[in-house]
Amino acid sequence: MLTDDTRRRDFPSLEGRTYLNTAAEGVPPLAVGEALQQYFRDKQLGMDGRTPHAAQWEAVRVLTGELFGLSAAEVGVCSCSSEAYNLAALALRLRDGDEVVVNDLDFPAGATPWLQPTCPADVKVWQSRGGALRVEDLAPLLGPRTRLVTVSLVSFFNGFTLRLAEVVAAVRKHSPALLAVDVTQALGRIPLDLAGADLVVSSTHKWILASHGGGLVGVPAARSADWTVPAGGWFHLDDAFGPKRFTKAVSKPGAASFMVGMPNYPAIYAIRAALDYIRGVGVEAIDRHARPLVLACLDELKKLPVELLTPTEPEHVAGILAFRHPRAEEIHRHLHAQNIHVMSHAGRSPRPGQTHRPKPQVGIEDAQCVPCRHRGRVYLLPDFRELRGGVDMDILLLILIVLLVLSLGGWGYGYYGRPARVADADVVAAPAAGGISILGILAVILVVAVVLMLITNWRPIGPVF
Repeated sequence: MLTDDTRRRDFPSLEGRTYLNTAAEGVPPLAVGEALQQYFRDKQLGMDGRTPHAAQWEAVRVLTGELFGLSAAEVGVCSCSSEAYNLAALALRLRDGDEVVVNDLDFPAGATPWLQPTCPADVKVWQSRGGALRVEDLAPLLGPRTRLVTVSLVSFFNGFTLRLAEVVAAVRKHSPALLAVDVTQALGRIPLDLAGADLVVSSTHKWILASHGGGLVGVPAARSADWTVPAGGWFHLDDAFGPKRFTKAVSKPGAASFMVGMPNYPAIYAIRAALDYIRGVGVEAIDRHARPLVLACLDELKKLPVELLTPTEPEHVAGILAFRHPRAEEIHRHLHAQNIHVMSHAGRSPRPGQTHRPKPQVGIEDAQCVPCRHRGRVYLLPDFRELRGGVDMDILLLILIVLLVLSLGGWGYGYYGRPARVADADVVAAPAAGGISILGILAVILVVAVVLMLITNWRPIGPVF
């Protein structure tokens, strides 16, 4: 269980900082740093250090299996999700006429291996609508030639959370395809139910709070033959140093074939410590704590003049919220100056066929275990209502000009411009020289306010609730 005291003890770098960028870079607990130091001590043992190295490697497979819903034997560890997908491309042995379905909310690692000119398969793109992938749009893309459908459980682009069971049912009904699921933006953040997934892939430097250099791979035993990688190397081979090593190479089946060379043991030590920490807190507890804050943040974003990229249905939301705003870079700089950390330009590029420069975007990712909390209060977003891509400032300047014209023209009733009675006749006296109208005073106040805002770059920051 994580308390305020243990949070301060385990995450001292977060003190006085609001960190909302875990979907890009997780902040590891001190236990991860201690594990890296332990690796160094074990490495100093030389060859004898391989015994504790192997124990850490096996522990990572057990812990990952618990989260994936698989056994340790069904888990492999490589260097990153990109390596995992490229090895998967080797395992599939695609041919001319085969088809692969990707989607426009996916991270490049899961989509680009099939787009290389050396890949013989035809690629179809499952297009999102309103920031969401609709299963009814997937079915027409599937057929007897479909070999693979690749998806992310939670999209890095806008945080859209897939209903995996519905996707599994559609793939099984309309094609013989395998289903690959990237859980990078879900692992450690939300509870997983990966039933029906044929390949599971995750990076390690985000929500599980470990280091770079790790790629977690899950292959159910029933799919081992489909995902056996025919790559060169040694760690994944049945008999890498046997007498027939120069006549043939035989890969171990399934997940074990994704570990082609010497494991990245520093990352494995870090992953083991991070997964131990996550298990100690509990993914369900993390989600119970963070989800109400994320939904509250989403509700407040709906009220602001931004273009939401994240779907608004709560069932499609996990830990990432994203929006577009013409002055997103300015918002990002301002937040960072206040020690509030969010992501700007998180790979959110133009849509296919879009040639104009896209609007800048900002992503808000709730911090692991202690999201959106700053100095004991809940701060979700600054008040952006004065930052509407220049619209409010234009209106303000227009009002200012009108007031100045009115005041200089002598319109309106100032102290020296009120009606006066002369020779028993009602006349309106002209403003005396140097007279000041009420509108003129208002104009001066507005000028001063605008100048102060421009000089100080003042923006109010306040709690949403």
